[in-house]
Amino acid sequence: MTTPGKNQGAKVKMTLVKNGLLATTALTLSFLGSAMSSAAPLNLGVTTGASVTYTDNALLTSTNEQESYVTTGILGLTLNGSSGSFNTNNAYSIAYDEYSDASSLSGIRQSLVSNNDMQLIPGYLTITALGSIQERGVNRSSANPALGRTFAQDRTQIRTVSLGFDYQTEVGAASQLDTNASVSFVSFSDPDVGTTMQVLDDDTLYQGEVILKSIDDGRPFTWSVSANGNTDDENFERWNATASVFYRIRPSLKLLARSGFDRATNPQANSVSTSDAFWVLGVQFDPTARSTIKAEAGQRYGGTNYLLD
Repeated sequence: MTTPGKNQGAKVKMTLVKNGLLATTALTLSFLGSAMSSAAPLNLGVTTGASVTYTDNALLTSTNEQESYVTTGILGLTLNGSSGSFNTNNAYSIAYDEYSDASSLSGIRQSLVSNNDMQLIPGYLTITALGSIQERGVNRSSANPALGRTFAQDRTQIRTVSLGFDYQTEVGAASQLDTNASVSFVSFSDPDVGTTMQVLDDDTLYQGEVILKSIDDGRPFTWSVSANGNTDDENFERWNATASVFYRIRPSLKLLARSGFDRATNPQANSVSTSDAFWVLGVQFDPTARSTIKAEAGQRYGGTNYLLD
């Protein structure tokens, strides 16, 4: 039940993903409802939702692949606000995952994230501070069951504090440069149950990204080029360079093409290494201002990948 006059909404989403790096295909149908109460300068929100996911490789293993349906219920709270050049966004969520054919993975997971930023030079330079505590599978390559779903049985607390900056400026009359970088301090706790997963050492991660893109002013063609890198003090590294082109057929319909190069090395838990070029073709349809349908397919991580979102 919600109170009249308060912001509320609902969203239904379907996502189909095949990921060659994770050797998994997953289809998710989800519903998310929200209600928000405003009392300046803070906004308090409540979200609730449910999803059903089919995955053909619940354990993300190259052998003994196991199908499963995952039913998830989610409840969340948000607290957002702003004052002058300062913004704060805080979110807590608790979810229960029920695996139909991998009951050892069923269980509760929680997440608490606080994202705060201050504009030092409005429109140009922003300082960001991020803090989070999460229960998830231990893997720096984001290789978790289903669609980024956490391991519930061998869940691990991850505590993260990040500091960084974001600088944006126009380049010429038709393009924009966005540069950001951060340093994160991450600690890991032992799994709550079981010993099948390796707990990583506490870690310091460094991240940087540069994006140069054309300003979307209604022209048929837009483009972007980007490069980003992640590395840490435990010999993990991931680098990516991508060039993208978008062609607007109609105001609500765009074609897209992306190509680039991935390089990743993860010597610790669930080791994943790749160094290869990739390409992706797709289409995006925006039937209304609040709905988007996107389809993509291509070659990445040494296999066929596709996305229907």
